[in-house]
Amino acid sequence: MSDPIRETKKRLLLAEHELEKFRNISLGAILAGSVAYSPNLNVTEKSDVDLVIIVKKLKPIIPILIEYKVEQDALQKRFFEGYCIKKEKEGVPISTHVLSEDSFDIISKCFVANIRVYRQGEKTGVYELKGFEGNTYSYKIKNIPLADLPGVRTIVPISFIHRDRYYIGIHRDKLLSNPIILYEKDEFVSRKIEKLWKMVAENLYDESMRLYSDIDISKMNILNALSKKEKMSPKVIETIKDKTNFYLSKIK
Repeated sequence: MSDPIRETKKRLLLAEHELEKFRNISLGAILAGSVAYSPNLNVTEKSDVDLVIIVKKLKPIIPILIEYKVEQDALQKRFFEGYCIKKEKEGVPISTHVLSEDSFDIISKCFVANIRVYRQGEKTGVYELKGFEGNTYSYKIKNIPLADLPGVRTIVPISFIHRDRYYIGIHRDKLLSNPIILYEKDEFVSRKIEKLWKMVAENLYDESMRLYSDIDISKMNILNALSKKEKMSPKVIETIKDKTNFYLSKIK
C-alpha cells in the first residue's frame, strides 16, 4: 500500500520542477487534482500531477511545449485557448494545462462558456459534471481531428445549463477544489479565483431563490457541484463550506 504523505511530497516536488521552465514567462501556476483537494490522504502511486499554467499569449510558448518543428509550425497557424501536454516522470503522469490570460478570464467570470484545447492525443471517456444539488451530467468528451496536426481539438465546458440547471465545468471545478497556487505575478491567480467564487456564489444564490425562494445550503451548495467531493479531505471540505457561506453573505 502506498504512503499518501510520501506520494503527496513526491508530486509537490515534481510540480515545482516542472514549473521552472514556465516561471519567468507565466502569469501564474496552479497545482490541482488530488494533491490539492486531498493532500496526504487520498494521493496514491497512481495519482497524477495536474498543473495549470497561465500565460499572456499561447503561441510564444509553443517551442517550450512541443518538441517537433512540424507540429510547432502547424500550431502557429491555428487558434486555441489552451494546450494540454502529457508526459511521465519518475513513474508519475504529469498533465500540464497551459491557458492564455484571455481563456483564464473566461473561466473566472463567464456564466456559461466552452474553451478549445489542443491535445497531442485523444481524450477518451466521460466527465461526470455536477450541479448545486449534486445532480450529475455525463459529458462525453468531444475530440475533433485536425488535418495538419497529430493531435485533436477538445471542446472543454467551463459551465453550462442543462434542463434549466447550472453545471460546473472541468477547469472551473479544478479552481474551486482547493487549488494550490505555486506561483503568481501581482496576485493575478488569487484575484481571478476570488472573482470566480463571487460569480459562482451569485449563480448559486439565483438558482436557489428561483427554485426554493430561499437559500438552504443543505439542499444546494457549491461543494455538491464539485466532482471529487467524495475524495476530498475533511479540512478541504470545511474550507469550501466556509467560502460558500462567506461569498453568499456578500450577496444577501
